[in-house]
Amino acid sequence: MKIGMKTIYRIKVEERINGDVLYIPQVGHSKLTTSVYCYLFTEWYNITDERNHSKSLKVSYRFENAARQLIENYKNQLSIEEGKEVKSVRYIDID
Repeated sequence: MKIGMKTIYRIKVEERINGDVLYIPQVGHSKLTTSVYCYLFTEWYNITDERNHSKSLKVSYRFENAARQLIENYKNQLSIEEGKEVKSVRYIDID
């Protein structure tokens, strides 16, 4: 995740003609596009499991709670991975 960029989450709700309702967990990343004008918008990705997201693959759930749980698992996994990143480097000189 980039510093200063906020990651946001939502659940896309698809209601089918037959009455089925499906819940798709999504994560949004800010994206800056430049041409004649600059645009800042959110690019949405479907969360496929607790470690991955995709624009083309979609995992849907019949219950909202299951989609919410996947988002929480995804956030927790991001936190764990972020904690493993290098914060600083120092050296100890040996004579």
